[in-house]
Amino acid sequence: MVHPLSLDLRVRVAAALMEGSTVRVVAKRFDIPVASTVRIGQVARAGHYLSARKVGGNCPPARLRTRWRAHQHRIDPARLVFVDETWVSRTAIGRR
Repeated sequence: MVHPLSLDLRVRVAAALMEGSTVRVVAKRFDIPVASTVRIGQVARAGHYLSARKVGGNCPPARLRTRWRAHQHRIDPARLVFVDETWVSRTAIGRR
């Protein structure tokens, strides 16, 4: 499971980048991905707080289901159209 880097580690990475070390050197020293090191450096240079953002999607599925049920009565079934696209294939099997 994905978990955010600790605030202490983010602060140390930002400090190393501000001292002038390269992104790849810092990433290797702290054993973190280069992309994470780049993002931490960007946030630090912008002057934002280095706390981790929420991990996961924007809307939990339960909230979407509740919203769908609340508005489902507004849909007129007579206006719905079924489009069958099951025949569409982009694999090599479909090109024979």
